[in-house]
Amino acid sequence: MKTILKYVVGAAVLGCVAARTPFQLPGYLQPCRLSDTACLKTTMQEIIPRFSKGAPEFGLPPLDPMRIRELQVDYEMGENIKGRIVVSDSDTYGLSKLRIADVRTSRNESHVSIEVDVKFPEVYIEGRYKSDGMMILIPVRGRGYFNNSMSDLAATWKMSGSFVQVDGDEFLRLDHFRMRPEVEDMKVFASGLFMGSPELNEAALVFANRYWRLIYEILLPFVEDGWDRIMTDTANKVFLRAPYDVLFSAEP
Repeated sequence: MKTILKYVVGAAVLGCVAARTPFQLPGYLQPCRLSDTACLKTTMQEIIPRFSKGAPEFGLPPLDPMRIRELQVDYEMGENIKGRIVVSDSDTYGLSKLRIADVRTSRNESHVSIEVDVKFPEVYIEGRYKSDGMMILIPVRGRGYFNNSMSDLAATWKMSGSFVQVDGDEFLRLDHFRMRPEVEDMKVFASGLFMGSPELNEAALVFANRYWRLIYEILLPFVEDGWDRIMTDTANKVFLRAPYDVLFSAEP
């Protein structure tokens, strides 16, 4: 019993020491002033390859491919078009080829805003899906595999957050990470779009690949909220791991 008690007390002491140990940035990540957007642009571009492979010091899994366990999209456009799409175990490839085009920042006493213009030469997504909806009185129910190839994407990451205090340290916690990518070209494939009807599935794919831009623009506002939640959670693994004055250097 005494031996067990010693282990318990020792673990508690080690936990307290670890909790008080200041976080130090890894050597590959040099802090910038929030206002120094040129420095931020360079630093972000340099860490993309490393974060793509994962960064355990921040609790980040590999981001190329980026695995998303589940993304649910509920859409409704009047009474004739509505439904739900659930994407599961999807992998997104292409982050490692991302290019930072520009960075803009602003800050007041309680909030921070960071905008990053990014470009992707290509992005490929594959996974499983399940859909259940209605389109002009026609039930649309499907389940199967899908993939999506996109080229020449451009987007602005719009990050906004507020300051929180944790054990005497100030951290930046993102509230939102929004984006609305513009896509130059897209190819889509999915099996089982209409359960039990290969002919309808093929017809739907022909339609989707011919009018992908219209479909993309219709669904994009509904997908944005899901992306926001996923990207906010991912970015906060970094922002809530390192105090603000460690992650960003002091302004002059």
